[in-house]
Amino acid sequence: MGEIIHKLSTVALFSPWCQAANPAEKSACWNDKKITAHHGIIPLPVTPDLDAMSEKERNVYQVIVQRYLAQFFPPAEDDATTVELAVGVHRFKASGKVERVKGWRVVTGKEVSDNENSDDSDNLPLLSIGQTLAGQYQREDKKTKPPSRFTEGTLIDAMSNIAKFESDPKLKSILKETSGIGTEATRAAIIYTLKSRGFVTIKGKQLISEEKGRSLIDALPDVLSRPAMTALWEQALDDIAVNNGSLSDFMVKQQGFVTQIVNMFKQGQYTLKLPKIEQITLPCPVCIKSMTLFVSKNGKFWGCEDKDNCGLRLNDERGKPVKTAPCTCQKGVLVRKKAKAKGKYWWGCSAFNSGCKQRHFDEKGKPGKAMTTAT
Repeated sequence: MGEIIHKLSTVALFSPWCQAANPAEKSACWNDKKITAHHGIIPLPVTPDLDAMSEKERNVYQVIVQRYLAQFFPPAEDDATTVELAVGVHRFKASGKVERVKGWRVVTGKEVSDNENSDDSDNLPLLSIGQTLAGQYQREDKKTKPPSRFTEGTLIDAMSNIAKFESDPKLKSILKETSGIGTEATRAAIIYTLKSRGFVTIKGKQLISEEKGRSLIDALPDVLSRPAMTALWEQALDDIAVNNGSLSDFMVKQQGFVTQIVNMFKQGQYTLKLPKIEQITLPCPVCIKSMTLFVSKNGKFWGCEDKDNCGLRLNDERGKPVKTAPCTCQKGVLVRKKAKAKGKYWWGCSAFNSGCKQRHFDEKGKPGKAMTTAT
């Protein structure tokens, strides 16, 4: 601790903060009982060479240093004032804060206005209870904007502060004492899973829900899809990890919960609201009849409606049949297939069962030279 501060003090940018730091100050981050995933990122006890860093590296390093040194400064103190005004039958509220002790803000540079709970950082006028105010007022008609879409960063913050999204007062109170959904080490992996399974996509920095994800949420009863349930289970597992609970007891409760949900489905108290899936059809490249997209346990595939005379089946590639090319036999089409060697492909005729044995090498995703086959 002292060695890190000493090394940082040799850098002109950090020197004033290091001189004012008090190692005797102990913030909540020094409570080992609160560590659930891994140690916080802190500077190493070496003299940093800022000139050897790129601009991005310097910015990241400076933020880490600021967060570290801020722990050795006293709490910041503000005077908060809230005023409620009655205008006709409506009530309006204004909040203001005045900084009294800068504390750790000396290092981070944050001002009172950065506080998300502050509606107005300016001084409010001195008022008394029951006072009547006179003035000119004008009504403005505006439309409210929807909340901004989540980014990966804001979603991680929401997962750790899940109580903000719970409407039930009792559950909200309980969730405030939990660590939320996931841990510092697993939340990014949860978001990665959502993306890899096609539940959400990224546009710029924004996370956008896909029909697949929305359909899953709509299909499940509220008790299974609400984030509070996941957060409470996570907290129970955290307690077990620190010997404050029994895994066997937890599993018994889980078994009882699942049994209860299944029984409620059987009794008609819950219904699985499955989305309607419209069948997609495209013309068959061989017989020009319709091909339909099917879903099997092995994945999606396209099948011709004329099973007896054509019977063409093609793998699905992003919602469309895989690319084909006409075969010289005029009975089928050339279909790109995976070879045994990793990353290799070849082309074969779809009319293989009708006697066409043509095979072609794959050249940049298109049929190339014909392969020689032994007779």
